[in-house]
Amino acid sequence: MKDSLAMLQEEKRKRDEIAAIMKAKNDEQQAIMDKMIRASEFIQAHWRGMQERRLMEKSMKGKKKKRGKGKKK
Repeated sequence: MKDSLAMLQEEKRKRDEIAAIMKAKNDEQQAIMDKMIRASEFIQAHWRGMQERRLMEKSMKGKKKKRGKGKKK
């Protein structure tokens, strides 16, 4: 009986050790994913901002030309 108890305790210790290792790996992967998500959001926000600025510049150029022609006449 003592042998079977010792064997069960050893198996439980191994399961706990494996679970701790898996938790550490999952935490590490989650940290990496969080960092990548933040980086992608940063890139997307700046890309969209750049696209909007280009669009605004184009629309402002069109208005300047129209105003300039109107004033000359």
